[in-house]
Amino acid sequence: MDLADPESILDPLNGEGDLRLKIIRACSPAAIADDPLRGVRAIRLAAQLDFKIDKETRAQIRAQSAALGGVSPERRRDEFIRCLGGPRPAAALRALDLLGLLDYLAPELSALKGVTQSPPHRLDVWEHTLATVARLADVLTVLAPVHDVDAASELTLGLVSVQLGRHRQALHQHLQDLLSGDRPARWLLMLAALLHDVGKPETRTVDPDGRIRFLNHETLGAEMAAQCLVRLHFSGDEVKRLKTIVAHHMRARHLSKQDAPVTRRAIYRFFRDTGEAGVDIVLLSLADFLAKDDAGTPPQAEWARHVAICAQLLTAYFERPEEAVSPSTLITGHDLIAEFGLEAGPQLGRLLDAVREAQAAGEVPDREAALVFVRERLADK
Repeated sequence: MDLADPESILDPLNGEGDLRLKIIRACSPAAIADDPLRGVRAIRLAAQLDFKIDKETRAQIRAQSAALGGVSPERRRDEFIRCLGGPRPAAALRALDLLGLLDYLAPELSALKGVTQSPPHRLDVWEHTLATVARLADVLTVLAPVHDVDAASELTLGLVSVQLGRHRQALHQHLQDLLSGDRPARWLLMLAALLHDVGKPETRTVDPDGRIRFLNHETLGAEMAAQCLVRLHFSGDEVKRLKTIVAHHMRARHLSKQDAPVTRRAIYRFFRDTGEAGVDIVLLSLADFLAKDDAGTPPQAEWARHVAICAQLLTAYFERPEEAVSPSTLITGHDLIAEFGLEAGPQLGRLLDAVREAQAAGEVPDREAALVFVRERLADK
């Protein structure tokens, strides 16, 4: 601004006009060539602000896409994860793909395109992945700390709000926890949604009856996702958390498919294997379920069952952690050595693990019961 004439804005690049028209434009013909990461930033801002990138700037971004590979992994990581952390992550991902940038951020994703799936899936793996990211953003919006009436007005998401809404504040705190630097768990969860099915192309098989299977895709996918994060220089804690989410992303759905009620033992085993990532897995499973087709309208009875199981898991984690996560210690290895004359070794660990599981299941209420439990286990061998 001209201090002598504050009503007159000095605007040589017509930035005010572009702001009014909601246009993102490169400041010079060499802007993207000088720093190819600006292409990713333009897409992030367009998605965040609901702006459009001008045609010539899009052409610059596309022309310089290969140069993005020469940008340091840390800078690519930071701009990429912010794309996923914004309000429209699926739109940002589609733009990154269309402008040729996604291959230099997560090249594993290109193999997902055109990989068909059996019903009830109606989308190929790539479109299903984008839908999962979009629906996860919807789920997190409807479970935000402040209840959004409009977001919850859709019947499908309204059920999520009703069943899981009691955990809004706890979920908010969980998702805002910083795993490394300024990157909250929410951003990493969105990245896990993007990579959750990355193992499907290599594990795809077709049965004689035409049914398509992806056996153990979650195991392979966890390794591939971890490699992607290592390449982008994410921290060890982030790699571990994301690997756990991808490896176990189907666990909550497996529980809701069972006809029998989910037992305390099953809930304990779920969080024993997943820890804090179990919360992320529950949220991802809701989005994954909704993204089976482009309509996002699952069978209501099946959906209600899944939402109820997800609510049961979160209630156990947030309100009864002594059952679901870390039962109090009733006996130690020293107790077993003193009481039963056992030697230090793997057997002690197995017995203590069995006691904790029985304790979580409500079968071992105190120290004496724990000792009786161990005595009976030893007598059976």
